[in-house]
Amino acid sequence: MTFPTRTALLLFATLTALGPGAAAQQETDSPELRPGLDVAASAKPRPGDRIALKIWNEPEMSDTFNISERGEAILPKLGAVHVTDQPLAALQDSLRSAYAVYLRNPSVEIVVLRRIGVQGEVRNPGIYLADLTVGLPEIIARAGGYTEAGNPRNIIIVRDGQRIRYGVGEGTELSVAELQSGDQVFIRPRSALARNPMAWLGGAVGLLGAVRVTVWPMIESLLGKDKGK
Repeated sequence: MTFPTRTALLLFATLTALGPGAAAQQETDSPELRPGLDVAASAKPRPGDRIALKIWNEPEMSDTFNISERGEAILPKLGAVHVTDQPLAALQDSLRSAYAVYLRNPSVEIVVLRRIGVQGEVRNPGIYLADLTVGLPEIIARAGGYTEAGNPRNIIIVRDGQRIRYGVGEGTELSVAELQSGDQVFIRPRSALARNPMAWLGGAVGLLGAVRVTVWPMIESLLGKDKGK
């Protein structure tokens, strides 16, 4: 009969004492966020967003307007306009046609300011407005950046009730992560081991000592009995 070595038994006993939390666990219930080709033209405003309207040579009509819960924005001369039922490119064409009734060859430009929540391990959590050029790194920077405990490789985006994990895996880059209006970005903390490895090392050494004093004599006793048979 081949008996386990002393080192192997000590390691097994230590891991058993530490429990399943000693090993890093990876979520599998959430897909990884992947970049699309072009979200600007197909993006739709949502209630709570804002629209920055700019009409060339018409500064008094150019401003930023809130989108109500009904999906409407109160725009100069047009009144209440439903703006959440069409993509940005189509909406811009529609407003250009609408303003052509009042202006000659109007040049209309709109920018959607998305509403993004940033929570967790950032210095200034809160709700931020960002246009379509702002990605995940920029929105985190606006929130003051990561705290000392923040983990850039463990970010959760909650979108329409779905949890999307991002920043996990080799070779991934946050710059390709697209944000959508209403996203809630959560920066998770690094593990206690990563934050304070020396404290964990000291605890592990102490635990090994405790195992050696309390558990190992029992293991030796059992092994001695098996050898005597």
